[in-house]
Amino acid sequence: MAGVFISYEEGMNTFLKRKNKNKNKNGKIQGFHAYNIAKGLSPFFTKGAIIMKFLSYLTAILVIIGGLNWLFVALDFNLVEKLFGSVPALVDTVYWLIGLSALYQIYDRFFASS
Repeated sequence: MAGVFISYEEGMNTFLKRKNKNKNKNGKIQGFHAYNIAKGLSPFFTKGAIIMKFLSYLTAILVIIGGLNWLFVALDFNLVEKLFGSVPALVDTVYWLIGLSALYQIYDRFFASS
């Protein structure tokens, strides 16, 4: 996660430099910064931080899907096999993605520094 976030001073300087470029004719901030400010997000996130946040959400969804599949397996219905059973390589890929997502979530929740 090193290099994902930038310092407050660097972010403020960058934001102030871009602020005039991001204003419309009425002087209101528009675009990416306006969207983040309206959502209550810091305008100082880098693209790397946004990608990592997306990766975190994606892996969480895959872990939930994997958990639900295990519930269905306990009920003698394997959802992944049912959907992708005709292509064994695809079934293996789905299981790999779910397993790697679980490992990422463990790392992100317990070992990654905030």
